[in-house]
Amino acid sequence: MRIAVTLLFAATLIVVGLLVRPQPATAPVTPAQPHALLPIYERVCTQCHGAAGEGNSELRSPSIAGQPEWYLEKQLEKFRLGHRGSDPRDITGQQMRAIALTLTDGEADEATRTISRFESLPTKATMEADPGRGRQIYEEQCIDCHRYNGSGEKVFGSSPLTGFQDWYLAAQIDKFRLGIRGYHPEDEKGSQMRHLLSYLDEGDAEDLAAYIAHLARRYPPDTQRR
Repeated sequence: MRIAVTLLFAATLIVVGLLVRPQPATAPVTPAQPHALLPIYERVCTQCHGAAGEGNSELRSPSIAGQPEWYLEKQLEKFRLGHRGSDPRDITGQQMRAIALTLTDGEADEATRTISRFESLPTKATMEADPGRGRQIYEEQCIDCHRYNGSGEKVFGSSPLTGFQDWYLAAQIDKFRLGIRGYHPEDEKGSQMRHLLSYLDEGDAEDLAAYIAHLARRYPPDTQRR
C-alpha cells in the first residue's frame, strides 16, 4: 500500500511538472500595416503608375521609373501650382493635379526619392510611325535641350525622354502642340515647348516618339543617370 501511494505521488509530480514547464515563445502576430502608414508611393502612386513605376497604358499613366528627382519635383510643383492639369481638355492631367494637391511637401519629397531609385524602362516603339521623319524633327527642335541621346539636361530644365512610353510621349507632344500644356504664363519651359512644337502637323508626334524609341535602344536611360 505504501509503495502504491509513493508511486502515485511521484506520477502526480511528473504530470504537474509537465503542465507548468515553460513553453517555447511563439513569434508575435504582426497586424497588417495600416494603410495610412504605408510608404507614400505605395499608398498613393501604385494604383496608376504601378508597383515599380512602370505605368499603365489602360489608365494612360506614364512610366516614371528612374526619372531624376529634380525633374519629378518640378513636375509635381507644376501640377500643384496649376501650371499643368488645369486645362479642361487634359483629363489625365486633371487627375494627376488632384493627387498632387493631396501631398504634403514631405510626402512629395519621399515619393520623388522612391521613384528616382526604380530601374528605368526604355521607350519601345509600339506605333506605326516614321522614325526618319521623327529624327528630322528631333534634330531641328529637340536636340539642343534634350541632348543627342534624349537624356535631358538639368541645367536647361529639359526632361529625360527615353524612359517614357512612346504613346505617352506622342500624347504630350500633341498637348504642347495644341496648347493643352504650356498654357500658363508662369510656366516658362512649358511655354517654350508649346512654341517649338506648335508648327507640327497631326501625326508628327508619333514620328518623333518613334525616333525617341530608337534613341532609347541606342542609349538606354539607366546609363544616362545623373
